[in-house]
Amino acid sequence: MKFLAMAAACPTAEGVILEIGSFMGKSTVILATAGQLASGTEVVAVDPLEFRPVADPKRGKESCLDSFRANLRHAKVENLVEFHQMRSQQLAPSWKRDHKIRLLWI
Repeated sequence: MKFLAMAAACPTAEGVILEIGSFMGKSTVILATAGQLASGTEVVAVDPLEFRPVADPKRGKESCLDSFRANLRHAKVENLVEFHQMRSQQLAPSWKRDHKIRLLWI
């Protein structure tokens, strides 16, 4: 987690932070939170969220998307993340060539 936070906070190139595979949002929160230390940081996350969390009586029947959004909201980074609920290969055709990536987290 420390390495991920440092990589997000200390840019070595221009562009967005792209996260492929977000699941419940733990690394997304770290990227978005630490990324705020570098002005103008954008975080783009992509994950189809096809899996449900392990059955937990406290959670009820919420989906991964519900948990993902709740975790971002709880960390107050919801507005800092552009989320695409799809596979990365589905996002790729719409990715603009001039949309630089400074950090790719898979």
